[in-house]
Amino acid sequence: MIRFLSWISAIFWIGVGIVFLLRMEHMAEGLSFTSPDGLTGLRAIVSGLHIAIGIVVLVFSLNRLYLLGVFVSACAASGLALVRFAGMIVVHAFTASQVRDLVPEVLGFIVAIAIVPRLRSELRLLGGASERTGKSHAA
Repeated sequence: MIRFLSWISAIFWIGVGIVFLLRMEHMAEGLSFTSPDGLTGLRAIVSGLHIAIGIVVLVFSLNRLYLLGVFVSACAASGLALVRFAGMIVVHAFTASQVRDLVPEVLGFIVAIAIVPRLRSELRLLGGASERTGKSHAA
């Protein structure tokens, strides 16, 4: 059941992100980002997701899963970089502030790619330990 929920969750979040990326103008149509309604929606999406990512990284760190925490953080930065860059191309927003914000996000993308081999190795070890624990509980 957890495996199923994990896959559904991944598909949902990626799908929503793609919809926002491709349909932002239509989804934001009629919203004023200075109105209470617009600010609440923007606050939930931007602040809420940033806080959620921070909580996930914190939980991993508190459980000494540091590499997973760094990977989650780097993946979040990678997503920001990809969407920011796509937006910069689509609406020609190559401004100093967009480039400034893109730089650390691209660094996160590089970190994510760089740590994948080590992450795979550590996850294999965790998976093996989990299987051994599961077998001992089943016996």
